[in-house]
Amino acid sequence: MSAPETILIIDDDPLVLKVLQRILSREGFQVSCAQNAEQAMSLAMERIFDLVIADVRMPETDGISVMQNLMEVQPGAGRIVITGYASEDAPLRAIKARVDDYFLKPFDTDELVRSIRQTIRRYRELKKAADQADLLRKNYLQIIKSLAKAMEDRDPFRRGHSCRVARHSAILAEFYGLTQGQKEDLELACYLHDLGYVRIEEEIIRKTDQLLDHEIRAFRDSPGRTADLLAPAEDLKRAREIIKRHSQCTGSGEEIPIEAKILAVANTFDALLSDRPHRKGHSEDEAAAILRDEAGKRLDPKVVNDFLGLVFRPDDTRPSTDLLSVLRETRSRQKRSLLGLAWTFRLTGDLESAGTIYNEILKDHREEEDPEIASEAMDGAAQVKTALGQWAGALESGVQALKLAEGMSGSPIIGRICGTVGLVLAQMERLAEGREYMERALALSRRWEDHREEARARLYLSFIKSRQSGPEEFCESMNECLSLLTELGSADLLVVERFVAQPLLERFLSLVKDHPAASLHLESFRGKAMEDPVIEDDGSPLRICCLGEFRITRKKGVIREEEWKTRKNKGLLAYLITHRLRPIPDERICEIFWPGILLEKGRANLRNSLHVLRRLLEPDLAQGADSRFLLRKGSSIQFQPQCPFRLDVSAFDESVKRGQELARRNQWEEAAVQYRKAEDLYGGDFLENCVDDDWTEYERTRLREALLGALTFLAEYFSREGKDDIALHYDNRCIQVDNACEGGYQAAMKSLYRLGKRDDAVKLYHRCQEALKSELDISPSGETIALYYAIVDKSPL
Repeated sequence: MSAPETILIIDDDPLVLKVLQRILSREGFQVSCAQNAEQAMSLAMERIFDLVIADVRMPETDGISVMQNLMEVQPGAGRIVITGYASEDAPLRAIKARVDDYFLKPFDTDELVRSIRQTIRRYRELKKAADQADLLRKNYLQIIKSLAKAMEDRDPFRRGHSCRVARHSAILAEFYGLTQGQKEDLELACYLHDLGYVRIEEEIIRKTDQLLDHEIRAFRDSPGRTADLLAPAEDLKRAREIIKRHSQCTGSGEEIPIEAKILAVANTFDALLSDRPHRKGHSEDEAAAILRDEAGKRLDPKVVNDFLGLVFRPDDTRPSTDLLSVLRETRSRQKRSLLGLAWTFRLTGDLESAGTIYNEILKDHREEEDPEIASEAMDGAAQVKTALGQWAGALESGVQALKLAEGMSGSPIIGRICGTVGLVLAQMERLAEGREYMERALALSRRWEDHREEARARLYLSFIKSRQSGPEEFCESMNECLSLLTELGSADLLVVERFVAQPLLERFLSLVKDHPAASLHLESFRGKAMEDPVIEDDGSPLRICCLGEFRITRKKGVIREEEWKTRKNKGLLAYLITHRLRPIPDERICEIFWPGILLEKGRANLRNSLHVLRRLLEPDLAQGADSRFLLRKGSSIQFQPQCPFRLDVSAFDESVKRGQELARRNQWEEAAVQYRKAEDLYGGDFLENCVDDDWTEYERTRLREALLGALTFLAEYFSREGKDDIALHYDNRCIQVDNACEGGYQAAMKSLYRLGKRDDAVKLYHRCQEALKSELDISPSGETIALYYAIVDKSPL
């Protein structure tokens, strides 16, 4: 007899819980109840549920948010929400949260029970089918591996060859972001690529003398023979194509599949290292030299270069290229988060690394795809060159960035770039030209009500006035800059601009004698801080960035990619920081990071990872001393929430919270300042490129929705101010964050119409229509359709 289906019900109303528990228990279900999110999470950590039912409206949070949070620990459970009030956005949010059904109170209990049974049955059937398919695939691959091993065992010179080729190819496949299907086909090709050797005479395979031309051809024709042998197997069609083409990878022709290029390089490298009857194996340095020589001839040059950077490390003492590896891996997916990483390096004074990132972003960037990212990277490169005294190169980058930014409609970055160009011109003693650009930067920052950029412009203008004006005008400009920064709590701007700020602060204090803010900032630039730059604006020994590229800055600077040892160590720390409010049992951590192995082995891996992390966070920690950050509690581990650290997620949440409070009090301008601060803090989606596990989904979704709320407010705020071009910028940002944000499309259509761009507004409606169909399989609402017809008819809005 099968076990009864288990259901978790979440509702703050005890009466509703009692009624539903009685009804569903009578139907044969095993029911657990929770009155809030905390109780629900506690139950979900203890047992597996087939289905979760949640009320939408609860005091602390809503049921849809609770459901998204539970997805982390109950990914295989069905999801049904119920509500006693009809909210306009609740059904849409339920669809986005992938809820299986949605009921309004009062609901028909028979209909609810039918929906529960159908949902549970569907999930179980899907799981069963997925498990069977996975098992068949694993058995299939295991048989192929066994056949490859058996074939290689007949030749002691080739033993383990296909396994090594597969392992090296997997590294490149991950690096290039291949899909799971592509990875599996490539792995099959790696194990089968030498199958054609069965048609080569034994005496040729074992020949110890120099091979003749026709014997070399026999080996080179082997991929074609392998492809012929695999032709009847339809399931191996893609693997067959990879094998067939991997011997044809001349140059970097796009017609050759990337999997074939990877196989060609990995296979060649291992073959060169291996002994053969007719020759001894090459050394790693010799093999690498041969690969470089073959790049652009028989092998793809980019794949060769990436392979040697990722897989081949003959000298462990040479400088690591892991920074570039991370950048290349991320380049095609999340370039915006790299801008935040470059900012962190500039914050710690590492201009070389910041410049490397900006150059890497621009390396293969197509400006027409995202001109804003390109212009930001060019501006960043100009600022780095300015700090290094490379005036001509800085001016060229700045002018190029400005030209690109001015081609975009209503871009907020134009003012920042004007400031950069103005500063470069001033450094070149072209003070009058520099001041013109600076005045433009100041005017644009005021129009956008971007007080942070206004402070930067005032700092740069102070530099010009220090050379062009009298002491009184210079001091007035510096005082305005410092007042703005103090009000905003943005001291890190001065840290990044230390190469301009330090001499200006020195002169300012010599003139005014006593200025607390100036004294405080200048002190952080003196002594050891300039030799070993540290973020000291809040006294925290750690600054943790989870928005965008995951990165940590400690007293010895940014933790470099190679210092993590493995991506798993990095992911583990990110997990502990995210769940810092409670200790996490070792068993839970092992299930997530080392699934499918014995618990004791998983615990040993955990101990090793924790040792690495303790040394990373506290390099000077004495042997046997307790860590301030990683706290052991019995058989659980916790990232100590009371320890001194600064987390961008917390700062983001605080800015959003302040913005909401100010908006409720109708203090619109002050609220806009907080929401702008939140936007600046949002360097990218939560833990981009660090981990893609299910446990990140809830926090990622929550933060994106908070950002969306901030951007929506800013769009509405500037619309009320009559600044439709700026409002349109924020409308478009809403759509970038959520392609199915119907409210964003509506607002953008109105802004475009008021700006006289009626045709663009009509096009945007059709884009909205396509996005809603593609993302949610729904049509635009009546309100959006009515807006569309009003625009078509040229009616007043």
